[in-house]
Amino acid sequence: NVSTKQLEMEIIPSLISYATRFLSGKNSGGQDYNFYLDANEEESKLMLPLLSTLDVAIQKLLNDFPENPVLLQILQIKDRILLFPVGCPLSRCVTGMELVLGACQEWEKNAHRGVSIQSLMDSISNLILRWRKLELSNWKSILDHTLAGLRKSTMSDYTLQLLDVVFEKHSGGKRIELVRTVIQFAESATIADFSARLDILQACLTFLHLAGEDDRKWLVAAR
Repeated sequence: NVSTKQLEMEIIPSLISYATRFLSGKNSGGQDYNFYLDANEEESKLMLPLLSTLDVAIQKLLNDFPENPVLLQILQIKDRILLFPVGCPLSRCVTGMELVLGACQEWEKNAHRGVSIQSLMDSISNLILRWRKLELSNWKSILDHTLAGLRKSTMSDYTLQLLDVVFEKHSGGKRIELVRTVIQFAESATIADFSARLDILQACLTFLHLAGEDDRKWLVAAR
């Protein structure tokens, strides 16, 4: 067997390699965009001219229908949207525009042709549809990012813990206990973290090899 100092010198580079691999993540650039969390100023600014046009139309209607509760509600929702911070996610903007559209639909139920705002509603609907399509197109990226986060969490939570169990064999003959522990570790995996757990087992094999563990076949059998 190698000395403790030599073993530490050989294991440290491997630890660094695994840490770099699993903590760096796979996503980069635009793939990191999250529809529900990140700002998208290029898209969110598209609602401003619509809200401005809506404001003019509703103010004009209020001249003919003073204090109309539906019209006042439309303006209230519009004003709240305009108070959104610049960095708010697009998911919040689309929710706000859907509320505006809902309020407009209430007005349109009883509106005759002369006071209809259907054309404005169509424009709002088109913008909402555009953003919902963007949301759907972003799902794969969000899923990849979420899985990468789960992978990091699994590596952080279990790597050293399992290594401690594996190297515990040095203190006595606990091969059966080790095999059972490793099998349980693999079988308790979820679809999201199964690959990361296999990589942890591979890391343990690598460390056993560096440590000169002749009976590492027990861990291989458990896999």
